[in-house]
Amino acid sequence: MSRKSSKDEAERKLQADEKKGSKKLYQLDETMQLTPGRFESAISEAPLLSKFSEQVAVYMGALLNSYGGIVRWGVSRTGLARVKVVGTFCDRKMEDDYKVAVDRVAKGFSPRVDPSLYRLDFVEILRKKTTTNQTYRDIRVIELRVQAGEELLYMDQEEKVRVVNASTVYGPLIPQEIKRLVMKKYRKELLDSQSLLDVITPLTGRPPSGLATLLAGRPPTGVATPLAERPPSCISVDTQT
Repeated sequence: MSRKSSKDEAERKLQADEKKGSKKLYQLDETMQLTPGRFESAISEAPLLSKFSEQVAVYMGALLNSYGGIVRWGVSRTGLARVKVVGTFCDRKMEDDYKVAVDRVAKGFSPRVDPSLYRLDFVEILRKKTTTNQTYRDIRVIELRVQAGEELLYMDQEEKVRVVNASTVYGPLIPQEIKRLVMKKYRKELLDSQSLLDVITPLTGRPPSGLATLLAGRPPTGVATPLAERPPSCISVDTQT
């Protein structure tokens, strides 16, 4: 499957989730099946704000540069494709702080990250063995959903570039890796006629090149001085015998 078709499929899954809305309630100790082909990270506990911002920067950049996906805090892995809801402490003040932190991280990326590309949800958790749908007061599952970005590559405010492959985050990438990644991801698109016109200047709109002016019988301006106007060189040839 090509990168474009994989990206489209991942975006369709995320958009379908958004149309349905994120799940409003989880059940404590509930087991969830992960979606095949979609990156879904499981972190058991939300850390302090500074560490949370670091994690968001890593995952947001990697998902923007790949196929998108979901990061959850308050779940733990129970198998290769299953997670269990354990919940993480998160009161109203922490919710507000986390929202501000995510927006601040997003604004630090270059190119600019459109707010429509990410969403932060705080999902309540039902108490076990209740018939009245009572939820824990300050226990949540925190979900960060990120769609694949439209730009070539995104780097965070520290100019670091990351990607994901399957369930692994790679990075920060070194310049040689970034170059190879760009060439591999967009070689086909750049060879497409319309994409090529987007990145090069048509021949008729270019200034004359040095070679073109030489072939036209004129010295290229600013490149060489006509021989008759040059000062004598320090080397002379004596023609007298």
